Amino acid sequence: MDLERRRLLCGCAGLFVLAGCGGGDGSTTSNGPQLQGCSLSVAAGMGGLPGCGLPQNTSGNSQIDAAFAQEFNFQKSFWSLPSVSFAFLSDCDSPNAYANQANMAILFGTTLLAQTYSKYATALPMWQVLAHEFGHMMQFSYGAGWLNAPTAAPRELEADMFSGFYLILEKSFVSFTEMQTTIQQAMSIGDFGFNNPNHHGTPIQRMAAVVAGGKVANEYFAGVIPRTVDGIRQRFLQELRQIIAW
Repeated sequence: MDLERRRLLCGCAGLFVLAGCGGGDGSTTSNGPQLQGCSLSVAAGMGGLPGCGLPQNTSGNSQIDAAFAQEFNFQKSFWSLPSVSFAFLSDCDSPNAYANQANMAILFGTTLLAQTYSKYATALPMWQVLAHEFGHMMQFSYGAGWLNAPTAAPRELEADMFSGFYLILEKSFVSFTEMQTTIQQAMSIGDFGFNNPNHHGTPIQRMAAVVAGGKVANEYFAGVIPRTVDGIRQRFLQELRQIIAW
């Protein structure tokens, strides 16, 4: 994807994706969690320390705050979800990010932020996590009935697909190394808790889901699939069936 293509998409992608889209009835799964955590350690240990688990207005670094505000507003516009809000989270010893259905808020842990940036020295893996949380917001907003399963894996892998879709349409101008580390980051948070209701998908499945989202993005750009939420998610489902079978 060349730079000229990216410039075109910057101006048009959000409009293409959601303006006047069909697909979904606005409902949510009746038995799905309202607070979806997207790392392995979901809220574990946060209650034992003062202030842990509480939202906060700042990461403690004004430059990081500004970067997150800019990226969050860009993604909110891309997905056409104006009601979604953002806050940092004091996640202490349980690095995580959450999509809260009750108040349509995305919470990004400051420990997760610090660990991710320290490990990869680029912001792109954080933007992938943020896009993953917006994927959950899409599920909350457009329904996720076909994602019912004994574990969280289908929901989480579809959210990974949303993140890959976003990365290819809006971040493909970044270096190969940045994209590679982002894929590695997605792979690193896979798990093998197949019988755990909070199972998010194996490392290979999580990597494959991000890559599949990028594949669907290219089909979307080429006009191979309908430019609607329903069209995108039907392709996600086709890819997801193959990934889950691995």
